[in-house]
Amino acid sequence: MKTLDRYIARSFLFNLVMLYVVVAALYVLLDLIVNFDEFAQAAQASGGGVVSRLVSMGGTIAGFYGPQLLLLYVYVAGMLPIGAAGFTLAALVRNRELVAMLSGGVSLRRVMAPMVVLTIAANVALVIDRELLIPPLAARLVEGHANLGTADARFVELRFVCDGNGSLFTTTRYDTQRGEMEGVTILARKPVPGSPGIFGRAYARVTAEKASWNGERGGWELVGGVRVLEPDIAAGEVERTPEVQDFIFSDLDPRTILLHERERYRQLLSTPQIVALKSKGHLVDTRELTRLQHSRLSLPVVNLLILLMGVPFFLLRTPGPLLVPALRAASIDPTRALRGE
Repeated sequence: MKTLDRYIARSFLFNLVMLYVVVAALYVLLDLIVNFDEFAQAAQASGGGVVSRLVSMGGTIAGFYGPQLLLLYVYVAGMLPIGAAGFTLAALVRNRELVAMLSGGVSLRRVMAPMVVLTIAANVALVIDRELLIPPLAARLVEGHANLGTADARFVELRFVCDGNGSLFTTTRYDTQRGEMEGVTILARKPVPGSPGIFGRAYARVTAEKASWNGERGGWELVGGVRVLEPDIAAGEVERTPEVQDFIFSDLDPRTILLHERERYRQLLSTPQIVALKSKGHLVDTRELTRLQHSRLSLPVVNLLILLMGVPFFLLRTPGPLLVPALRAASIDPTRALRGE
């Protein structure tokens, strides 16, 4: 790497980091102002003296906004490189350095090269962030401020959620973070002969105080589970004695439940998780998952296109005002290039 490349790359990288720091600071400050009461209540609930509560509040704030900043990078990764490139080239134009480079025989494409390479690196970081760092935190991110322990948004009621076996799950409360059910009622239904995916009347009812997911066994472990066969009155059947049941097989896992109850959750999954969920076409909308899968491939390309389409507005052969080029760069639509327009 030549001295000129290092100089442009250092300036571009500094502007890129500073822009993200400014955007992240504004986001945290505004969100903290709006939701300060919830952080204060969470700190007060921890008990202790004033100093202890302040320390607890600081830990709560750091624990909450840490994952949020990882998600924020996904949203601003496309705009940061073009903004950093604009500030870098504006400094080069203002100090007549770009003119000196052109006089020395350096082409404008050569000036762009370090910024393009660093933009590719920034998109690699985006892929790592989205595929490795965010998915383990998806359950926390989807709940938002419910993670502060002052809201009940992490708890939902399941109403007749169907699994692949046709069983309908109903609960009085489901913990979306722990994947635990309370007040469980499960109706097992008979499949209709000759009609795949269609189920008829319920032939059994399972009730339990609690249920927790066991991924190794592929089902729900029941606490106080009781199974009662529903009699077919038309066939002359009579009520049968309830049976104890401590486990029920089902493909309705906590991740699939979150897809039903939290629409935003599917956007936080990794590509392998999305591909795995597409195999459960009877439980989830595969069209939406396919769109998300393709967007993971197209987003880095679009981010690079934004830079390539916006930077030429700032590459001025003669010094001049940069307000008009900045407005033109802000108005570009990178999706037009994808559509071939």
